[in-house]
Amino acid sequence: MIVLLLSLSLVTAMFNSCGDENFWKNGTEITKVNVTDNTISTEKSNFPYMGGINIFTISTNSAWTIISDQSWCTVQPTSGTGDKEITVSVTQNATGTIRSAILTVTVGNESKQVDIEQGEYIQGGSTNDQSHPMGTVVPNSTATDVTNYGRADGKITNIDSRYSIQIGTDINFIESTVIVDKSGSYGNLTAGTYYVRYASYTGYLAGQVEQTLVITQPAAPPTGTRTHPKEGTNPNVSEQDESAYGKGDGSITNLDPTYSIEVSEDPTFSDGTSVIIAPNSTKTLGCKNWYIRWAGTSQYKPSTTRIDIGIGSKLINPHPKDSVEPDVTVTNETTAGSGGSIKNNDTQYDIEIATNLAFTLNYYRIVAGHTQTGIPAGTYFIRYAAFGDLQAGRKIIVVTISSQ
Repeated sequence: MIVLLLSLSLVTAMFNSCGDENFWKNGTEITKVNVTDNTISTEKSNFPYMGGINIFTISTNSAWTIISDQSWCTVQPTSGTGDKEITVSVTQNATGTIRSAILTVTVGNESKQVDIEQGEYIQGGSTNDQSHPMGTVVPNSTATDVTNYGRADGKITNIDSRYSIQIGTDINFIESTVIVDKSGSYGNLTAGTYYVRYASYTGYLAGQVEQTLVITQPAAPPTGTRTHPKEGTNPNVSEQDESAYGKGDGSITNLDPTYSIEVSEDPTFSDGTSVIIAPNSTKTLGCKNWYIRWAGTSQYKPSTTRIDIGIGSKLINPHPKDSVEPDVTVTNETTAGSGGSIKNNDTQYDIEIATNLAFTLNYYRIVAGHTQTGIPAGTYFIRYAAFGDLQAGRKIIVVTISSQ
């Protein structure tokens, strides 16, 4: 007998089904479908036009296979033995018409079919969908501005605890869109204008009205054309370590009475993490390595002379999985620019990912058992994240999200 568990909790698109029996597990409704000898129970499941990802759980004591009859609807893995999570990926439908696929799960002589139907693009939904319950209501979302010029740490938060929202960079929500779950947030945003509407889900169109949010950033640091008077001289600073791990109360003090200094996580001072510290002033900073140079002014260029100082911390203990490689599932982009996803398969500890080994660029923290979607194509470093008085794991893996 095959027991096929279809989770109704989605990553980027709604996958809904009607089964023989419903029950609840950890707050999520699960449909359990039993397939017995000589009986095929067929279900129909709908995806919005933008596609997305869903997770199946196959529960059986035997070997199994799962296949799709369409290239735009893929499954991974396609075979195995015993219980296993299956990732189903559907690409965006650009055909202009409804399209269908069939997934077939087989164990021995028993099979189970799931009919996949994906609607065409009709401004936020699929053919025959109903109006969204909040269709004429402006979403309740907030924007958090970028902290430093050029940095990508802006954020949009969905205040609504009932419905997901869709964020786009164009008012038609055709390109560069992200789905944010109820009461969730999406970060790593650059300064700019973003549009937000209630997201479509199975059987319902997207909201008809949008909210416009503007994420701002501080002005660019001044830079003149003349050589800095302190060129060739190291900045005169002192540093104070954190009082406890993760406290964030370390600091750097500029001891010069005349000129400001620029402090950055990046040795090229170009990643948007720069902080200006005025003469005889102190800035509270986190536990990491900082690069320091004389700051530019309206007359003077920043100095090419620089130093680096590390802010340390106390009470740092090894992570329980210090020498264990993070367990993740990586999904590539389904369409160019749509972003891929990384799932943290560990149900106990968070992981963190970034595009540099210092874990400061394109940074994401993925909660235990959760999936981060909308991750741009590229190469990422992954490790177990620090928490409490525990340091980050030392075992780092490298994964690649491929672009279509």
